[in-house]
Amino acid sequence: MPPIEPAKVRNGTKLVMDGSIYEVVYFAHTKPGKGQAFVTIKMKNLKDGRVLERNFKIGEMLEIADFEKRTAQFLYSDPDGYHFMDLTTFEQFDLNEDFLGQSVNFLVPDMEVIAAYWEGKPISIELPAKVIFEVADTIDAVKGNTANAITKDATLSNGYVVQVPPFIKIGDKVVVNTESGSYVERAN
Repeated sequence: MPPIEPAKVRNGTKLVMDGSIYEVVYFAHTKPGKGQAFVTIKMKNLKDGRVLERNFKIGEMLEIADFEKRTAQFLYSDPDGYHFMDLTTFEQFDLNEDFLGQSVNFLVPDMEVIAAYWEGKPISIELPAKVIFEVADTIDAVKGNTANAITKDATLSNGYVVQVPPFIKIGDKVVVNTESGSYVERAN
């Protein structure tokens, strides 16, 4: 893949540095009063989970990771990790929570995901943009308080807590954005 300038890096971009693959988790452009502009990039090492922060000058070139994407299915989780099956080869693989990050909150058995492979090994997954969960627990709305932009906590069937509008009640199904972890809408 062609190299990329630091100014064009976004969250989720996968870079190769020092023989390891990193995923960008934060970036900030800085233009000091004197001197050259630079980009601060926080990257998570996808092999060992460590986070690295470095500054790059504008004009410097970074190597984008060339990886293969294949469809996989989430099977189950246990103390050893989160287990998936590659739907192309039917081989099973597992990833630990350090690699998956916030994604573990939205995994549902039999869910299809996109697995990224680097040097023949799975390194990360991409979830669908939205997932539907049932509300397992929430408080009832206070009468007369439903017209304002007030939210309340709702515990989903998987144990994840999300802010929802006051009209959502136990048993409702809600759509959750997997990237931000926020409520989107009530599911039909």
